[in-house]
Amino acid sequence: MGVASTAGAFGLRLFRIPIAPVERVAALPMASATVVRRSQAAARSSRLLPWRLPAPEPSAASPTRASASAAKLSAVALLCLVRSAPSLICPPSLSGPKKPQRDLRVCKKLLRVAQMSSADVSRAQTWADDLIRWEATGWGDAGNAMRRVATRARVPFSKLWALKYRPPKEIASHVLSRLEAVHAAERERQLRKLADEASLTATVAGPDHAAVRAAEALLRAADGAPVEPGPDVAAAPVGPAARRPRRTAAPELTDLPLFGAMEPRP
Repeated sequence: MGVASTAGAFGLRLFRIPIAPVERVAALPMASATVVRRSQAAARSSRLLPWRLPAPEPSAASPTRASASAAKLSAVALLCLVRSAPSLICPPSLSGPKKPQRDLRVCKKLLRVAQMSSADVSRAQTWADDLIRWEATGWGDAGNAMRRVATRARVPFSKLWALKYRPPKEIASHVLSRLEAVHAAERERQLRKLADEASLTATVAGPDHAAVRAAEALLRAADGAPVEPGPDVAAAPVGPAARRPRRTAAPELTDLPLFGAMEPRP
């Protein structure tokens, strides 16, 4: 009977019915059947409780039925308590939503594409210019040559285009290494081709020909041997290059109607 009264107190307190605190209800002796009936009448009149409290028998002849009713009532009150106040069961740190955490992932791929300095950007730009110049067959073949070089070096076309026309501030290490490998292989191929052409020219024109001596001097310079400038090997210009004289147009071209269209107006 005391358990039933305590459970009823829990249920009435959840629905804001003024009752005594739980500690006091637990400390009270066993309530009589009259108190239980009065609480049932108050619950029916207020129409706040969705269930009916079981009416225990006043006689002590059936203690099993009273204990079963008290167990059912305590289970219902506990269920209402859990649904209405989940924070009493779980702490707020566990019941609240978890915030997304940023994790630092380090793997071989991210380490392989580490960024390099601006000096390496200049080196990559020089190698890209050399590869495009060697691959191009004419003035209008620069775009096609750039695509062929990108396919051979397994480098994105946008990277080569940026190195050619808009140098970036930094470049990935795998792009730099691939350009370096392709540039070294193409340089060796060009040197072998020059050696074959020099041998063929020496067979036809003689070893004393100016083109043969210039090719041999270039091959020695590629191997790292010192080269002395001679009549066939011009020294590198130190000062600014001399301006080339402006070529005059042929007199038969000056009579054309569109010849003066490119001249600036006074």
